[in-house]
Amino acid sequence: MSIPAHSVCTAIRDDIVSGVYERGSRLTEELLARRYGVSRVPVREALRTLEAEGFVVTRRHAGAQVAEPGAQEAVDVLETRLLLEPLCAARAAQRRTEAHLKVLRGLVRLGQERARRGQEEDLRSLGGGFHETLVQASASDFAFIAPDPAAAQDRV
Repeated sequence: MSIPAHSVCTAIRDDIVSGVYERGSRLTEELLARRYGVSRVPVREALRTLEAEGFVVTRRHAGAQVAEPGAQEAVDVLETRLLLEPLCAARAAQRRTEAHLKVLRGLVRLGQERARRGQEEDLRSLGGGFHETLVQASASDFAFIAPDPAAAQDRV
């Protein structure tokens, strides 16, 4: 499977979240480069980004491995979401455009349809799209703090 270099970070993150790479498993640049059909340079950049996001930890002379977040980190992530999401939603309600509203309504409609059909596996990505659209609609500088709250929760 070969993917564009800029998509390597997203692909690795998605594979971590979906369990392709288990918590604590080692991630070598060579293996990842081969898997995604890219050179080691974009893999190295992706691992740095994923480390900053908390999905990966890097240890000197041991390389990168999938992070193993603890219970306290899970509590911290949920508390942060509880604080930020209401503010983001309130600002989105005030600042949204008709285009944002159309996307949000479409995502809700799709979610309801998929839930009725029992397609629960699609609901997570729809929820992520919903939250991302809310952040965009809020047009807030604070949104950079948690650009993908669902991904942060997936980590824990």
